[in-house]
Amino acid sequence: RTIIKNIASRGTTILLASHLLDEVEKVCSHVVVIRKGIKLYSGRVDEMTSSFGIVELSNGKDNQILKEILTNFDGIEKINEENGLLIATLNKSVTATEINQFLIGKNITLSHLIKRKPTLEQQFLTLTNQE
Repeated sequence: RTIIKNIASRGTTILLASHLLDEVEKVCSHVVVIRKGIKLYSGRVDEMTSSFGIVELSNGKDNQILKEILTNFDGIEKINEENGLLIATLNKSVTATEINQFLIGKNITLSHLIKRKPTLEQQFLTLTNQE
């Protein structure tokens, strides 16, 4: 990584083809996503990973009920389930506190609540699953 960053800092463009998106995110300033010869995205890595974020949630019991209630929360675009957690993609600026207060008002207590920025890999999967 250090060698690549040093060479790039001197003005040399480096093309790095990789499926290791964690490494791409750490090393590269720009990214191009190509599938079957068609460009799906081209731009800065930080722009691709910038969004309103995602929220991981679980009530430790029945995530299906939690999922149904969250579909009525303004600001959640979609909800997926991964490894026993609900992953809610946000489509506007929402705090974890706002989500928690909404759920408390519906008599739902959470055992897990984390808001985070999506990784390049998550954005890549979202982008390629839509095409």
